[in-house]
Amino acid sequence: MCRRILNLVYIFLKLSKGNVKKVKIFDLKHLNKSYGYLQPMSEKKMDRRRFIFVGAGAVAVAAVGGAAWYLTRPGPGSTTSSTFTSATYTAPYTSSPGATSVTVPTTTFTIPTPTTTPSEPKPDKLVFQGHEVHRKADVGANREGGVDLIAAFTNYTGVKVEWVTLPNPENYDKLMRECSAAEATINLAHCLTPWFSPRVANLFEPLEPWQEKNPIEEFNDFIPATLQSATVAGKLFGIPIRSSGSTYHYHKGYFEEKGATPPKTIEEMYEVAKQVTFTKPSGEKVYGFSSNANKAELYEMVSWMARSWDGDIVTFGDYKVVCNQAPVVQGLEILAKMYREGLVPANFTQLSNADHVNLVKEGRVAQCASGVSYSVTFNDPKTSKVAGQMELGYHPPAAQFKDKWEGAAPTFTYIWSMIIPRNAKYKAWSWELIKHLSTKASNLWLSMQGTDVGRASVYNNPIYYQYWKDAGVPKYPDVLQKVLKYGRPPIPAMDEFSQVADIIGTEAELAILGKKTPQQAMDAAKAAIEPLVPKV
Repeated sequence: MCRRILNLVYIFLKLSKGNVKKVKIFDLKHLNKSYGYLQPMSEKKMDRRRFIFVGAGAVAVAAVGGAAWYLTRPGPGSTTSSTFTSATYTAPYTSSPGATSVTVPTTTFTIPTPTTTPSEPKPDKLVFQGHEVHRKADVGANREGGVDLIAAFTNYTGVKVEWVTLPNPENYDKLMRECSAAEATINLAHCLTPWFSPRVANLFEPLEPWQEKNPIEEFNDFIPATLQSATVAGKLFGIPIRSSGSTYHYHKGYFEEKGATPPKTIEEMYEVAKQVTFTKPSGEKVYGFSSNANKAELYEMVSWMARSWDGDIVTFGDYKVVCNQAPVVQGLEILAKMYREGLVPANFTQLSNADHVNLVKEGRVAQCASGVSYSVTFNDPKTSKVAGQMELGYHPPAAQFKDKWEGAAPTFTYIWSMIIPRNAKYKAWSWELIKHLSTKASNLWLSMQGTDVGRASVYNNPIYYQYWKDAGVPKYPDVLQKVLKYGRPPIPAMDEFSQVADIIGTEAELAILGKKTPQQAMDAAKAAIEPLVPKV
C-alpha cells in the first residue's frame, strides 16, 4: 500500500514542476513489495490536473499508510516470499540490432525471506569488503531493471550494508590487516581462491557450524569444486559467490574459410592452428592461437595446457611439486612449437590479458584460451570487429582422455567466496547476509547481473538458458557448468603463491623462446619451488 502511495507521490512531484508532459507509470502488478524496486513496464499519457488531484490525496494519507505498512511489514522471522510472474532483463549484447531486452512471461520463481532472527544484538550496518564488480552485481547496477539484493536484505532486517570496494592487490592487503587486528572493522568480505592458504584461512570463521544451525537452502546444489576452493584442511571457510574459468574460443568465419573444424583434442588444436594461420590480402596476419602469456600471467597458460592431461604445477592437498612431469612438459612443448612456427604472435610472451583481448577483437586470432565470460566481450558489436564470429568451445583434452570429462578438460578456475573474519562482530547477521545472497533465486538473479555463480541449478534454469540464447551465446550455460564442474585453480592456495607463479612464468618463457628445453625449464622450476610450498 505504502509503495503505491509513494509511486503516486513521485508522479505528483514530477508533474508539479510544470514542465513534464508525460511520465512513466510503473505497472504495480510487477512491483516487488519485498524488494522495494519499481520496474517500468509501460508508458501512458496522463493529465496533469488529474495527477495533481490524486497526488494531493496521496500526500494526505502517506503518513498513515506508511505507519500501517511499517507495523505490518514482514520481518526477519517471516515466511513471506517474493514471487516474480515475469522476468524482464537486458541482454549483455545481442546479435539482432535494436533488440536490447527480452521478457520471459509465465515464469515464476521465488526469493524466500529469512526464516530466522539472529539472537545477537542487531547492528545499524554491516561493512562488506570486496571488489566493485561484486557490489554492482549485488545491487543490480550492471543492467537496467536489475534487482538490488542488498536493498532486499536491508528491507527485511533493517540492517544497512556499507561497501568497501578495492582493486585486488589492495583488497588482499586490507583483508589481511583487518583479520590480523584485535577487532576487524569489517564484518564480512570476498576472498579469492589463491588467498585461502592454511595460514590465512585460520583468520576466518569456520562456516560449517553456521550452516548446521541456520542452513543455506539446498546446500548440495553448489558445484562441489566451488566449495572445495574455500575448504582448507577439511574445514569450510567461504561460500562461493562469483566464479570464473578459462576455456577455448574460435573464430567460426576463419574456420569456415579454411575448412577447419573445432578440435576435440589438444593435439588437434595444434594441427588446426597451422591450418588457420594465414595472411589477409591486406597484409594483416591472423594467428592460429593466442592467450595472455606475459611472464606474470604465463603460469595460467602453462596450467591450461597441462590440464589437457589432467596435470598440475603443484598438487592439491599434499603440495607436491610436479611441474617437471609429463603433463606440464608436453603442454609447454606445444606452446614452444607454436611460437617457433609463427602460429602465435611474435610478442606472445609479452602479451598481457588486455593485449590478447584486443588482438582477438581486431580479428587477428583464430583460436584462443580465455575466460568463458570473454565471449561477451569478443562479440560486443560496440567494441569488437568480430562480433558474432567468436564461438565458445570446450577446453580440448589430450587424445588419451578425449572420452573423459564430457569432452571438456579440467581447466583452471578462480572462485570468489564470502568469508567472515574470525575477529569480526555481528557474525550471526553476517551469516544472514551470506545466506540471503546464496539462495537459489538470488544466485539466478546474480547470474544475469554480471557474475557467474556456483549453483548447478542456475545452469539448468530455463530463464538462464533463454538469457544467453537471446544474447547470442546459447552454449554459455553448458560450457561454464563443465568448467566449474571439472576445473580447479591453476596453483593451490599458499602464502608464496606469487613467487611460485613468477618462477613458472620465468622458466616457461625461456622454454617458449627456445633458450631452454621444456624439460630443463621445468626441472629448474621444481628445484626453485620446492622450498616454498607448505610442508604437510
